[in-house]
Amino acid sequence: MRADGVRNEIVVTALVVLLALLALRFDVVSWLLADLPTVATVERQSASKRAAVGITESAARSEQADDRATSASFDVARIASDGPAVFAGRAPAEWNVTILANAEPVAAVKADGNGEWAVVVERRFAPGDYRLSLTAKPSGVGRELIGQSMRVTVASSAPAPLIHREVSSSPATAPQRRTASIAPMPITFAYDSTNFTPVGTREATALRDFLREHKLASATLSGHADERGSDAYNMELSRRRLDSVARYLRDSGYAGKLVLVPKGRSEPFLSPERWKLSREDAMQLDRRVELHLAP
Repeated sequence: MRADGVRNEIVVTALVVLLALLALRFDVVSWLLADLPTVATVERQSASKRAAVGITESAARSEQADDRATSASFDVARIASDGPAVFAGRAPAEWNVTILANAEPVAAVKADGNGEWAVVVERRFAPGDYRLSLTAKPSGVGRELIGQSMRVTVASSAPAPLIHREVSSSPATAPQRRTASIAPMPITFAYDSTNFTPVGTREATALRDFLREHKLASATLSGHADERGSDAYNMELSRRRLDSVARYLRDSGYAGKLVLVPKGRSEPFLSPERWKLSREDAMQLDRRVELHLAP
C-alpha cells in the first residue's frame, strides 16, 4: 500500500511539473510574438508605403509638368556669320533668361511683364552647326529651369547679288543701268497642305522666272513645316511640299537639276521681326519652300 501511495505522489508531481513547463512555454511564445505586427497591420503598412510612393511619383510628375509649362522658348533665332545675332522668345514674366550656343552662354536678358524677351548679340559666329538652348530663372530665389533647345546652321556670308546683263536696242542707245536680281522669297503653303498660299503662288512664279532668266543649271530647294505635328509627319509633309514646287517648275519648262532637301520643322523661318508677329503669322512663314544659292 505504501508503495502505491509513493507511485501516486510521483505521478502527480510529474503532471504538475509538465503543466508548469507547458504554461511557461506558452508565456515565452506570447512574449516573443508580442512585438510582431499582425498580418492586418503589415498589410496596412504596405498599403501606406505604396500610397506614399504614389504621392511622391505624382508630385514628381506634377513638378516636371510645371517645369515644362514655365520653361523658356525661342520665337526668333537669327544668326549670321557677317553680322549681329538676334534672339527673341517667351519665358515667365520678369524671369532671367540665358541663351547658350553649344552649352556656352552668349547672352542674358530679362523677360518683360508679358513674358516676352529679345536681345541683339554683337558676336560673330563662325560658319557651322550650333546647338542653341535656353535656361530661365526667377529674379529672386528659385531654381534654374531648362528651356527649349534646337539646332541651327550658320552659313557662310551670302554671295554677291546676281546682275542682269546689259541690254540695248541698238548701238546708239546708251546701256541701261545694271540692276541687282534679287532671289525670290520663300514659297508659302496653307496649313497641313501642299497647296500654295496666294503669296506662295506669286513667289512660285517669281522662282520660275528667276531660274529661267539666269539659266541656272541646278537649284537647291529646302522644304519646311511649322512646329505642329510629329517630326516624322513634318518631314514627310516638307518632302511633299518640295515635290509640289518641283512639279510646278517642271511643268513651267525648267529642265535643270533640282536638289530637294526636306527639313521638317527643324529650321523655323528666322527674321528679326518675327517676335512682333502673332504666333499664327510666324508659323505661316515656317510653312515654306525656299531657294538656296551656292556661294
